[in-house]
Amino acid sequence: MVCPPPFSLTPPTICSIRPHIQLVSLQITLSTPIFPLRFPSLNLLQSDNFHTSNMTDQQPAMTTAMAEQPEPPEEQHRDQQVDQLQEGKTPSEETTLYTSISFLKKRPDITHAQFYHHWSTIHGPLALPWMKRHKFRSYTQYHTLPSLNAPGTFSPIGPENPDGQNADILREYDGAAVVEVDSLEAFQKAFEDEYYKTVIAEDEKLFLDKESGVLRTRAEAKKILKLL
Repeated sequence: MVCPPPFSLTPPTICSIRPHIQLVSLQITLSTPIFPLRFPSLNLLQSDNFHTSNMTDQQPAMTTAMAEQPEPPEEQHRDQQVDQLQEGKTPSEETTLYTSISFLKKRPDITHAQFYHHWSTIHGPLALPWMKRHKFRSYTQYHTLPSLNAPGTFSPIGPENPDGQNADILREYDGAAVVEVDSLEAFQKAFEDEYYKTVIAEDEKLFLDKESGVLRTRAEAKKILKLL
């Protein structure tokens, strides 16, 4: 039979043969975003579906469920590195990487804006196929904007000495290119590639101060902390 008012529902629900007994079951699905308070992880965790008729009574169950969720591998790796640093240990690296750091000057007849634009949007993409072919691990451009390095812009940090005899040396350069490779010998050989000679080197003439040249230093990379 169809329920009489005031118990009529939409759509109609078949009532019990005992008209004076009504059983109501209420289900609430919780999907509450929880932020775990653990630095540096700020991943948003989504709780499982909890069915309850009383949110307060289910709070312990929610807490237990959250605690049982496994931490993603990348989170575990990051937390492990932070713990190692706090214990005074250096995180081990599977592979030794070598780094080339090149300090660059722009052509005197172009502006800083023109230099950075050409370097990042034209020269960078031109160099990518060559770098991939020779298995470079990474390539980073550092744009040392005058607005960031003018005297008095920032207060000295740590042992920094803005009035020292070498204070102006870095300001003479307009940027730095940093690449990471597995072998400095392989890095050297990459410059014998015809693509470098005919494409990349020719493009360098359009924005680099070739007369001043590039000041390069080579190093063995030791990553103390790498946040994924």
